Amino acid sequence: MAFDLKNYEDVQSRVKRFQEAYPMGRIVTEIEHFSADKGYVVVRAECYRDDETTQPAGVDYAYGNVQFYPTHMKRFFIEDTTTSAIGRCISLVLPTELKSTAQDMAR
Repeated sequence: MAFDLKNYEDVQSRVKRFQEAYPMGRIVTEIEHFSADKGYVVVRAECYRDDETTQPAGVDYAYGNVQFYPTHMKRFFIEDTTTSAIGRCISLVLPTELKSTAQDMAR
């Protein structure tokens, strides 16, 4: 049975929907844990509906391990993990059918 990524929304589309829904909103990311020796990173993403709110509307995390990336993508594993955290966080704030993104499922 073939796996169809057409059923999943990519993070870029989620960010665009977030910006349309909350033009004054913001997304904040932070590296919570990083180990170059062990090759992993944990990224936290926070979504705010406006620029005045002090409490985030959504918070989520993503874990990335360089071992799970193909050779040509290994140098981007932190960026990819950050993108995943953003997509997961937005799914808590905006209506969506699936929490997983196309990027998550492609891996």
